[in-house]
Order: sequence, then structure tokens, then C-alpha cells
Amino acid sequence: MSQAQVVAQLRSHIDELSDTIAAQIRLLRDLEVQRSAARRKLNSFLDPMARLPLEIQSRIFLDVTKPNEPIPDPQDVPLLFLSICQLWRVIALATPRLWTGVELNCLPRRPAYAEVGKNWMERAGPFPLSLVLHGSLRLERSVQDLVTSYRHRFESLSLKLGMDRNPNEDGLTRRIYIKGPFPALQKLTLGADEEMFFSTVHDWITILRQAPALVQCRMENMMFDWEDEGLPDTPQAHPLTHTSLRDLSLGDAQGYGLWGLLGNSAFVLNFLTLPALRTLRLSELDITNEEINAFFTRSSAPLESLSMVVPTDPEWAPQEAVEFFQPIQARLRQLELVAPYRGDPNCAIAFVETLDGWLPALQRLTIHMACGSQPDYERLLNVLNARRTSMKVFNLLFSTEFGHNYDADVPSSEVLTTLGNLVRNGMQIHVGPQGQNFIG
Repeated sequence: MSQAQVVAQLRSHIDELSDTIAAQIRLLRDLEVQRSAARRKLNSFLDPMARLPLEIQSRIFLDVTKPNEPIPDPQDVPLLFLSICQLWRVIALATPRLWTGVELNCLPRRPAYAEVGKNWMERAGPFPLSLVLHGSLRLERSVQDLVTSYRHRFESLSLKLGMDRNPNEDGLTRRIYIKGPFPALQKLTLGADEEMFFSTVHDWITILRQAPALVQCRMENMMFDWEDEGLPDTPQAHPLTHTSLRDLSLGDAQGYGLWGLLGNSAFVLNFLTLPALRTLRLSELDITNEEINAFFTRSSAPLESLSMVVPTDPEWAPQEAVEFFQPIQARLRQLELVAPYRGDPNCAIAFVETLDGWLPALQRLTIHMACGSQPDYERLLNVLNARRTSMKVFNLLFSTEFGHNYDADVPSSEVLTTLGNLVRNGMQIHVGPQGQNFIG
């Protein structure tokens, strides 16, 4: 046999072996697929989860998911469900309510977050959506497009915005870049992630105007430019009557009163009429009595709950306090007062004492004071005794943020005895810091 014939024969044999190996590899893969299928079938008999109806499986997934909007994290639910096994992936994707809320940190030049949000919301099917956005006031175009695409389905929207200074803009005032309308939006939170910034009344009113079904609105770490002069060519704000807004928070009263942090002003109430308003929280009363009275009067709202920092203006005499509450005094059931940290610590107690004979529907009173304020318990007892037949709950809460010792705040034995008698007669009383009640 010649050398050429030997070479040809060996090459043919190698080709045959290669074909045999390829066939065996295909057979091995087929066997692995069959084994996986057999394992899944076995799991369907042995795994309790697999034997449950899909509705129960979905309910379990929903119950173990955090109530707030999740951050897309492969190590956390619901994304984690997708990587456990094929069964869990099918269940997760067949449970649209798992995907109705998401929190996105929209960093500059990171358009992938918009794609993540889009995929997330598509899994939610037809259900209403809840979105929390962290990032620049100048949202990335892809993120703006995401908000615009789903704006008709948002039930809750929270924008935690950053400053994003523009060298062409002067001052602190910043425009809010968000486009409506939001016909299904019921809950809106708008504020700054870190440092406080000013916004324009026009932009905020515009957002409210674009959300006619809004029920709750919270503004955090923001102040409004009184004249909207912080930016050139800012349109003038026009008055708005919003017929569904029931809960409005303009800043954090405790943050402003106890720690001196700036928050939203009551100034914007000059532009609003809110006939459905039931709960109002004010961090700073920076408008006159006439202006707040005008807001209460034209709204004619069934206001039941009010939270505010006690004004420290020397012009706020007892008569001003009475005039403040006159338009709302018949319905108000809950009142929360914050004594300013840098003012008279007992001004909140004196404020309520001034209202003796007013607020006949008041059932719940909460007063916040800084730790070490040494409350005037004699005046406080006068307030509580005057309202003992109508008052159901009273809280005197001391802030411990400054690390002060609150030994001076502990009532005397005589005061404790009197407070104990009120408790035995049906009034629920807490005096002390959160988590510790001096009443026992």
C-alpha cells in the first residue's frame, strides 16, 4: 500500500471518529435535557410549591416582597425569583403585581436604567404603576421618555431630585422637568435627595394641574421662589382649584421646628383652592393671617388634621391664634404642634391654652418639644382638664436628636398623679420621648 493510500485511509478514519464523537455529544445533550425534564417532573411531585395553584404561588411571592418600591437587584426579590429555577421564573413572570413598583437611581449617562424600568413596567401588565426616581432635575432623555410612555398608568410617583447646576443659570432656583398629564396619579412626592433647592411655583402648580385625580401630595426639602424670578422667562403661576386633593404636606414640621431645617413654605397656598382637603402639614407659616384665612375660607374644606410649627413672630398675639383657626375650628379633630427649637419651648402649650373654648371637635393633640425644654406642666394640666370630656389622645413628645438629657422633662409626682387620673378616666396620654412614656 502506497504512502498516499495510508494517509487517505487515516483521514477517513479520523472523519468517522469525529462523526461518532459529534453523535455522542448530541446524544449526551439529549440525555441531559431528558434528565432535567425528569428532575422538574420529580420536583413537581415532591416540591410543595409546585403542587399549589398558581394563584396561591403568586400570593406567596407577593407576601415576601417588600411593601415599598424595590430597587432592581439580582440578589433581591422580585428579580431573585427569576434565577432560582424555571418554575419560580414562570410564577414571577405570571404575577404582574410583583412588577407594579420600582425605584430607579438615574445617574447621568446611565441610560440602562431607563431600559430596566421599561422591562420592569412591561411585566406589570395592565396594573397601575408606582415609580420612585432619584437623579438630576434634568432627567436623562431616555428616562423622560420612560415617564412619558407610562404617565397614563402612574398611580404613585416620587421624584427625589438633585441640584444639577447649570452654568447658564444663576441662583438656586431650578425648573422641574416632568411632562404630564397624569390622569390616574393619586400620590405624588416631590423633593430633593440631599441639599435643599428652590423651585418655581409655576412648575409645581403645573404638575398639580396635570394630575386631576391626585389625593396625596408631599413636598420635601424644597422652597418656592416667591416671585418666580430665580430663572429668566419663568411663566407666571396661575391659581388652581383642585377638587380631589385630600392630603397636602408642605415640608417637615418637625425638621423645620426642632432642627431648623428649611422646608416648603405656606406661600403656595395663595395660589390654591382645595375643597376636598382633610389633612394639611405646614413646615413654615410664611404668609399672613389674612392670606391663610383666605385659603381656608375659599376652600371651605372639611379639614380634620393640621400639623404646623408654632409661629414665633412677636406679632402673633392670642387674637391672631384665634383668627387663624376660625374658618376651620368646627371640624378640626387632630392638631400637631411643633415648638421651635430656638424659640420659647412652651409656646406650643401657650398656643393651645389660648384656644380655650375653640376647636370643639378636637380629639387628638400632639406637641413636639426639644429634649431639655422643661415643659410648663401646670399650664399643660389646665389645657387637658379643660378638654377632658372631649380629648381622647394627648402626646407630649421630646426629641432626642441632640443627645440632651431629658431628666428635667420628667413630670413631678403630683403632675404624674393628675395625668394618671386623666388616663383612668379614658384619655390616652404619652409624655416622654418616642418609646418611653413617663406616665408608665
